[in-house]
Amino acid sequence: MDYGMMDYGDMNWLAIVCAGLAYWLLGAVWYSALFSKAWRSAVEQHGVKLGQPNQSGMATKLIVTLVCNLIAALVLARVIHQLHGMASRLSQVLNPI
Repeated sequence: MDYGMMDYGDMNWLAIVCAGLAYWLLGAVWYSALFSKAWRSAVEQHGVKLGQPNQSGMATKLIVTLVCNLIAALVLARVIHQLHGMASRLSQVLNPI
């Protein structure tokens, strides 16, 4: 692998999409079903006025959040991929058998 080139062909795209979706679903469950009342009261203590959950524009916010979660999963996968390549090269240098 050449570190000057960004090659995304050998990455597991299904795992990246699943990780992004899992991250998004975990956030949805966390902030809506599990801790919505506690989160809402904590945010409103700081002077932020929250609208009703069925307020317009919610679909846009959800889509933007999903895209951001997919980007975060892609970046994390790329970092792990790069670190794995560095670790294998480092082991070759330290153990030149």
